[in-house]
Amino acid sequence: MRIMQKSFFIFLASIMFLASCNPSGRRPEKVKTPDNIINHEKMVDILVDYHLGENTIKYYRRYGIKPQQFSDKIYSTIWTKHNISKEEFDRSLKYYTKDTQRMQIVYSDVMERLSSLQSEVNSSNQ
Repeated sequence: MRIMQKSFFIFLASIMFLASCNPSGRRPEKVKTPDNIINHEKMVDILVDYHLGENTIKYYRRYGIKPQQFSDKIYSTIWTKHNISKEEFDRSLKYYTKDTQRMQIVYSDVMERLSSLQSEVNSSNQ
């Protein structure tokens, strides 16, 4: 469990670094999205689950368990939970990544949520 917590911390630190790359120091406003793009709040929810799934896969890979056995299941569970397709996710991710500021806003919110989850895990382990 400690190794998974360390991996999660490293992941959070790298996301914090990326989210802090706003040269002006202030957070830009959220932007409206086109109809065929997943809205900001839902995209944050999906990305939180996506990164938790990615971390789970990395954790098992570290111990020699081949992730092909369950990685497809993890991703399909995420798509089902959020009632989206992989294509919708890919299209929306492409939309958000075209604009650095837009992606920064999304990942700032993802980071806040992951930090909150980390705090919950830490407090429940004490």
